[in-house]
Amino acid sequence: MPAKQKLYVFDVDGTITKNDSFLLLIKFVCPGILNRSVLWMKCLLLLPKVILKKDISVIKYHILKLLFKGVSRSDLNKTGDMFYKKVLGENVLPKAATYIAELRKEEVKIVFLSASCEFWLKPLAADYGASLICSRLEFYNDNFTGTVLGENCKGEEKRRRLTAVFPADKYEFICFGNSESDRKLAPISEAYYHNHFA
Repeated sequence: MPAKQKLYVFDVDGTITKNDSFLLLIKFVCPGILNRSVLWMKCLLLLPKVILKKDISVIKYHILKLLFKGVSRSDLNKTGDMFYKKVLGENVLPKAATYIAELRKEEVKIVFLSASCEFWLKPLAADYGASLICSRLEFYNDNFTGTVLGENCKGEEKRRRLTAVFPADKYEFICFGNSESDRKLAPISEAYYHNHFA
């Protein structure tokens, strides 16, 4: 049986970045404090749903819908590119950037695994030579419908999506995370590192 290939798996928000990229994105597309206040006021109406479902991602999905429903894929990608150049690129933790740069010299496989969405993480992954597995948006006629496809990519869903693309019988996972849901990766990992770059 051939030896397993090493795969370095990084959560993004709070693991290799200083801040949550989604919150940074909101500030980027809603620069005024008044705009953000109106947005959060609308989200307060969702609190009963959040309590019932015990899932804060309900608010995240609602904000995505409010901000981007009907926006074309190409315009979302342009927003993601600008956001990376002006904000997210500067938010990467220096220790994480150095570590990943060293890995790239060894030509090992790198994956960014995140509950955040593709259009604002794709430029980050491309810049660091990483594959990207993340939450996905639904498009119709190439416009965002306001819906997120499938489950939020966190916890057990992260593990399921990772092993669907990179089977555990072929890859040896070295995982990095910062939340309790990231710890779900530990049982399938050769090594799991928590808050390694903080």
